[in-house]
Amino acid sequence: MELQDCLWIFWSVRGTAEAIRSKLGGNLFFPEEWRTKPAPFLLFAFFGAGALSLAVNPELLGDWIYFRKSWFGFLHSTELEPFYPFKVLGTGILFACGFLSRRAWMDSIGQGNRFTFWFCSGIAFGFFFSVTIGWFEFFFPFVKSKLDAYHLWLDAYKLEAPPHRIFPFSDPILPTTAIQSLFWNRSWFAVYLVSAFPFLFETLFRVFETERFRFFFSRPFAKTCVLFFVLAATGITFLWIGARGGFTSFCILLSAAFFHFVYSKIRMEFRVRKRISVLFSAAIAFTGVLFPIFIVYFAESVDPARLLQFDTGYKIGAAKYLFGGGFESFGWFNECCVDPAGRASQYHTSHNQWIQVFSGMGGFGIFIFVFLWGVLFYERLREVERDGSSLRASFLFGSISAVFVYSFFQEWFYIRSVYFYWIACFLIFSDFSGRNSEPNPVSSRKHGVKFLGATAGVLSIAVVSLSFYIPSFFPTKRYQYGVYQPPASQDTSEVWILEGKGELSVFPRTQRVRIDFETFADADRFASEWSDRKSEKTSLKRGEIWTEYYPIYRSNQVNILKTECVLKRADRFFDTFVFWRKETKDPETRKFCVKVRISPAS
Repeated sequence: MELQDCLWIFWSVRGTAEAIRSKLGGNLFFPEEWRTKPAPFLLFAFFGAGALSLAVNPELLGDWIYFRKSWFGFLHSTELEPFYPFKVLGTGILFACGFLSRRAWMDSIGQGNRFTFWFCSGIAFGFFFSVTIGWFEFFFPFVKSKLDAYHLWLDAYKLEAPPHRIFPFSDPILPTTAIQSLFWNRSWFAVYLVSAFPFLFETLFRVFETERFRFFFSRPFAKTCVLFFVLAATGITFLWIGARGGFTSFCILLSAAFFHFVYSKIRMEFRVRKRISVLFSAAIAFTGVLFPIFIVYFAESVDPARLLQFDTGYKIGAAKYLFGGGFESFGWFNECCVDPAGRASQYHTSHNQWIQVFSGMGGFGIFIFVFLWGVLFYERLREVERDGSSLRASFLFGSISAVFVYSFFQEWFYIRSVYFYWIACFLIFSDFSGRNSEPNPVSSRKHGVKFLGATAGVLSIAVVSLSFYIPSFFPTKRYQYGVYQPPASQDTSEVWILEGKGELSVFPRTQRVRIDFETFADADRFASEWSDRKSEKTSLKRGEIWTEYYPIYRSNQVNILKTECVLKRADRFFDTFVFWRKETKDPETRKFCVKVRISPAS
């Protein structure tokens, strides 16, 4: 994944550099996207809201001082680390700029359509390749064993589970464990396939219309056979994967494509079609907001685990209702700040992109997110034909609907390739190419000025609101921070304190508690604070042991033990760039400082 990030970054930077060179040569940098298409503009407004959410949560940035990261480690950062939101936001902005820049550069030399075709073709190839590996995994145990060994070598573990029974009669054809292809678990495989749907069908219909294959596919029977084969193979693959959300999205692909095909054949005036499309797109976009609310308040018994994740996301978003807790910071807040007893949800993501956006970016981010999806659906509904083919427009609408629905069950930003596909959807499929479509009203200068003016007004309101929001924001209440519970430890009272500042919740049932300390490494200073009692030790040696007794002021309630540790740094700054150095991997890439055991005191 980190090597893939490096390749994406190189690809994006080179595209941006070529576009700048084209700009210096007299060409426009982004000739149409900023003037005629609202979706790319809204996409960058969404990124701007993400940056604003990080700006109003400085504890994420302030936590960096205790982490020792190389550039490779920065790309490797996980959802529990404060680097992660900045990495995801930064790579997303860079990819979007690189994509638009590269397309502008290719347009300047008359190769714009070729660029989008080969980009979509590459994703379609990845789709077919991963499906082929998945089928090999199903039919050949040798392939499955090699894939298992690969994952164990790469990550030291692999999540396996039997597929969900989608139909009562599907048991005879289901594998004992779900096929996962090249992915760590079945859900990642499913979300990857769904994210590739728009590019897959765009590639197929482009191939149908190329000069080399146009004669063969001019016959409806040949085109129907190819589409039937692709859909049948994809449906069987989702059955073998057994992910309920993935199969639901596949069904949405078929039903939404059928709906759009029928809708496009109904003759109506353009003004009527436009109004109906506005209503439909608004209703579809708002279902994304209503679905998690329905789960939280009306479907508690359906999926308790998912309910807990949704509820945790709502708690984070409600506590920071305007700008959220920081772009993609669900995992960080879930660990430290939601529940005094520890981690609020067992998972590090919400498994719902709308909850993920609300918890990270608040109401402002949700507003832009709904607007972004609404504009994309509006454009796709208004498009009766795409390059003369109503079937092509229908499959594109169905594919985007499948991506939209799967966001109810998974988040899109966790897997980088899926995240970039999500971005590319708004950059590629936010235009009108149908011959029977009316001109986009936003394309005129008058409507463009109105659109930009409205957006500037919303941003101004957000900035003004920020001045009222900051006083009620600080500080963030932390319960478990800078501590680590060793997963293999048999002693539940044992906790490892990490370098830097930390806070640990203690729920005692006695009048006093005993805390035994043992240092992991040489430390210049270690300080602890319990209510109004403070203690400090300096020049500690590795393995040094001492004991402290603390009185209980609030029995059967949460008591916070605050710690601060400063280790002796033996490594130099440039040593962090040698990321391949063999050493013990610490959680969150902090260094272990002190081991503590908490027990009641007599």
